[in-house]
Amino acid sequence: MSPVSLLTVCLVALAAAYPAASAAQGDSGQAPRGLPGYRALNLGVHGVGVSIGNSRRWTGLRINFQDHAVERVNGLNLTIWNAKHNETMELNGVALGLAGPVGGTFNGVTIGVIGAVADRGFHGVTVAGLGAVSNGDTRGLTVAGLGVVSNGDMTGINVSGLGTVANRSMRGVNLAGLGVVADGDLTGLSVSALGTVANGSEGGVNVGGLAVVGNGRVWGFTVGGLAVVSN
Repeated sequence: MSPVSLLTVCLVALAAAYPAASAAQGDSGQAPRGLPGYRALNLGVHGVGVSIGNSRRWTGLRINFQDHAVERVNGLNLTIWNAKHNETMELNGVALGLAGPVGGTFNGVTIGVIGAVADRGFHGVTVAGLGAVSNGDTRGLTVAGLGVVSNGDMTGINVSGLGTVANRSMRGVNLAGLGVVADGDLTGLSVSALGTVANGSEGGVNVGGLAVVGNGRVWGFTVGGLAVVSN
């Protein structure tokens, strides 16, 4: 099995996870950007305390039905519905969402019943019912029912029911029911039922039910059910 074919299989499987998670972003980029209404019931002083509504910046407990162009939250952020134009929000603390936390950068604990989407990156513990998608780097512990996707580097412990994919390098412990794919180097412990693929070098402990494939060099302890391939 070639790296291209295995990569295609994994990405097709993750197609079920990505739309479900990215759906939490609400309106697509084609919709005209509306002015956010920063209306909230704030019980506190100087932006600290309890906020119910779409507060722009808040420290403490913040509860909102739908986030819209939020800038920063320090503390606990609870949301229910899909966020709108929230790609610049910075969350430091705990983010809990029914449809899914959606923002720019998440530092801390992020939990989405359906999914979680970060435009810049996840740093900490991320748990998503379907998929966790980051357009930047992913660092820490990430667990998703279907897929974990990072358009940047992926570092730490990443577990998914179907596939774990990084468009750059992947380092740490990576477990997937279907496949583990890194467009860069893959280093650490990687185990998947179908295969592990690196378009760069692959090293450490790598176990693939069908194959282990590295477009660079493959080093360490490697087991493939059908083949181990290195260019």
